[in-house]
This record gives sequence, C-alpha cells and structure tokens, in this order.
Amino acid sequence: MDINELRLLKKGWNGITDTPAPNKVSIDNAELLVNLSMSDGIDVGYIQPSHNGGVNLIYIGDMKTVITDQRWVKIECDNDGDIGVLLSDGNIWFILKEFITINESIKRIKEWLKS
Repeated sequence: MDINELRLLKKGWNGITDTPAPNKVSIDNAELLVNLSMSDGIDVGYIQPSHNGGVNLIYIGDMKTVITDQRWVKIECDNDGDIGVLLSDGNIWFILKEFITINESIKRIKEWLKS
C-alpha cells in the first residue's frame, strides 16, 4: 500500500465497523518519515494502516542467513500525532522534539538496520 491509498480509507476499512481510518496527522507524519528515510538511503518495506488508527511503517534490514538475526523496525504514526519506534530487539522510543527528533531517529534506524 502507498501513502495515497491510505488517504482513501474510511472508518471500518478492515470490515470492523469501529476501526478508525488513518487521519491527516498520521498520514502526514508517515509521509514525512518515508521521504526523509528514503533521502537517507532507507527504503520502507511496508506501509500499512494500523488497526487502532494511524499508519505503520515497516523497514527490513539487510537479509541475514539466520532468521533470528534479521533486523527490522516498525514505526507507528498514530492519529493523535504520537510516533513510536520499535526495533526487532525490543528497544522502543517515541519521537519527541524535546528528546529525540525525527532526524536523530532516522540516523539510529539506519545504523540498526545496517549492522
């Protein structure tokens, strides 16, 4: 799915009537992250609507021969503006201007995926 397809989703997009669709805030944040990460050489693997409203971005690291060594990152852009980052090792952080910016996060994600 791409960003523009997310804009077309309506409430109940997955067949469950109360499932919220991604809103402008989550889609704009996801689009910003995709554009900034791509300009830094990181391709998004999957763009998906979240079951609780918002957008999920999945990044896959360099392919490993042992599946348990495979690295990935999931970024959740919520409808309320929160952006959470989950690494495949369980490390989590939230992108907040006061603590860690989008650019700092992209740098950390790139290092994680390439190691």
